[in-house]
Amino acid sequence: MELLALDTFSDVCSAALLTDRLEKSRIAVRVTSEPRSHASQLAVFAKELLGEHETASKRGPDGILVVKGPGSYTGLRIGISTAKGLAWSLDLPLYAVSTLHYLGLGATTAIEGSTLFVAIHARVGEVFAARFVIKDHIVVRESEDKARSMEDFEAELSQFKGVSVLVSNDNVLKSAAEKASIPFEKVEPSLLNLTPLITNQIDKFRVEDLNSFEPAYLKEFVARKAAKNIFEKLQF
Repeated sequence: MELLALDTFSDVCSAALLTDRLEKSRIAVRVTSEPRSHASQLAVFAKELLGEHETASKRGPDGILVVKGPGSYTGLRIGISTAKGLAWSLDLPLYAVSTLHYLGLGATTAIEGSTLFVAIHARVGEVFAARFVIKDHIVVRESEDKARSMEDFEAELSQFKGVSVLVSNDNVLKSAAEKASIPFEKVEPSLLNLTPLITNQIDKFRVEDLNSFEPAYLKEFVARKAAKNIFEKLQF
């Protein structure tokens, strides 16, 4: 199986052709960390990779895979819209994986049987978090993604008994691991880490209804209030 994968949950915008076949030379990646570049770059990346795939294999990919959130509101909207558009236009199945599961797959310090607390920064004093465990070298979910206060999350870390690792893409959460006296691993998002899902788990992540599929925001968007309204800025 070969999939076109898209990731826009953070400032990083990336696309990759992933395969479960042995010829790893077929894997291709496009990535940029330029802020607010998702709208201008993602479609370009997808077009380039689809063109390369068709040239190499004489056919299109077997499906589209997207990181569905939580994360950046704008980034997720662009990623999901692009993924749905490609799935519709190419008549391909769409697969979606949680941001937290995605990051957990990139952990390298956890051992068999250990628990992964995966978290990313949300708003001030809040995190998006979930718990996973390593079973038979596979990252298995143990709790749903949830928005939580930092205090509640730190309390769970401190009370947990067992071998565990706190995984995040942000060093801001390192202090939570230190308070709980557990290891911390910073994971840089990489679509290549999704390759194990393609081998024997991908059907679990298939989106059954494209029409209703939306990003997993977990929290409602709250617009920032301007320091001054337009009338206060005007000078009479």
